[in-house]
Amino acid sequence: MQGAVQTPETPESRSNSFSLCSNLEIKSFGRGNRGRNVQCRLQLLTPTNQPTPSAPAPVICRAPHSSSWRNLVAAPSDLSFLHTCTFRSAAASLLPSTPVSRPLPRAAAAAMAMKGPGLFSDIGKKAKDLLTKDYTYDQKFTISTVSASGVGLTSTAVKKGGLYTLDVSSVYKYKNTLVDIKVDTESNISTTLTVLDALPSTKLVTSVKLPDYNSGKVELQYFHENASFATVVGTKPSPVVELSGTVGAQGVSFGAEAGYDTATGKLTKYTAAIGVTKPDYHAAFILADKGDTIKVSGVYHLDEKQKASAVAELTRRLSTNENTLTVGGLYKIDPQTAVKTRLNNTGTLATLLQHELKPKSLLTISGEFDTKALDRAPKFGLALALKP
Repeated sequence: MQGAVQTPETPESRSNSFSLCSNLEIKSFGRGNRGRNVQCRLQLLTPTNQPTPSAPAPVICRAPHSSSWRNLVAAPSDLSFLHTCTFRSAAASLLPSTPVSRPLPRAAAAAMAMKGPGLFSDIGKKAKDLLTKDYTYDQKFTISTVSASGVGLTSTAVKKGGLYTLDVSSVYKYKNTLVDIKVDTESNISTTLTVLDALPSTKLVTSVKLPDYNSGKVELQYFHENASFATVVGTKPSPVVELSGTVGAQGVSFGAEAGYDTATGKLTKYTAAIGVTKPDYHAAFILADKGDTIKVSGVYHLDEKQKASAVAELTRRLSTNENTLTVGGLYKIDPQTAVKTRLNNTGTLATLLQHELKPKSLLTISGEFDTKALDRAPKFGLALALKP
């Protein structure tokens, strides 16, 4: 079996002789090809003569010379299609060494995508996305295609009021490099270059928007098990430098960010935040706008399958004594249909219906009106995104 991990004879492996499902060929505690070595251990899934259990089974692996183990939780039924496995030491991740008929389980893929507490911008993102993501009050049509060579092409048309805008973007991925080029009807050309693992556990993002040469930015992100850091530097002669960092473990993270203008020698912003992420809820406390704004938010999942979720966000601006409270919710009617709604203390009510016409193709209908001024015309939006 080419690329399979071999099992050396060690006391630990003898005491943990795992018998996996008969159609799952993964061996524990071994080394792969040169340059791809990693140790791995698999918790007992099922003896070959026993029925498959319904409980998830963790897959734990680590790279050589690393003291940390990573958890990839997936149901045994999801793992059954993996025939041979190797491991990439740079990301300490589980990867198929030969083509398989289905992708990795979502839980495993998500665990491999990013390690550690995440970026500072991730604190409070769950609540923000639930309250704002996919709400639109324009007419938007997007169609995406992928060529045989792997080049992705996306065309987007938007009608806002009586104006129409159009942009076309192209995405090409080569090994660990992603190139994204977008051209719009206002003669702007935006280019983004993303390099994964340029250095171990890093992500490098450079972007520029022509003809405004001074709009370019270079961002470097670093991920560690208990910390993450990011720095953004503009490409103009006297740029604004932004730094952010997050530390945490076991679902609790502490983060801060600051911006410094090298032209004026002054801080443009500084923010601090605390985030808590658990299986059934997410909470965040953010002190922003140089200490002038306090934001507290939380998301609570009402059931284990997360079909129904509730969200609340309270924002207080100290300089003006203004408070803004927004509450909302999400309910998944079926695997293809979801409904979202939100209401704030000013009386603005918004709702959204999203339906997956086919895999990756979404129809979104949203509306908003002021409950304290019913004589005003409500806002409506329609978005259709088609993907192959």
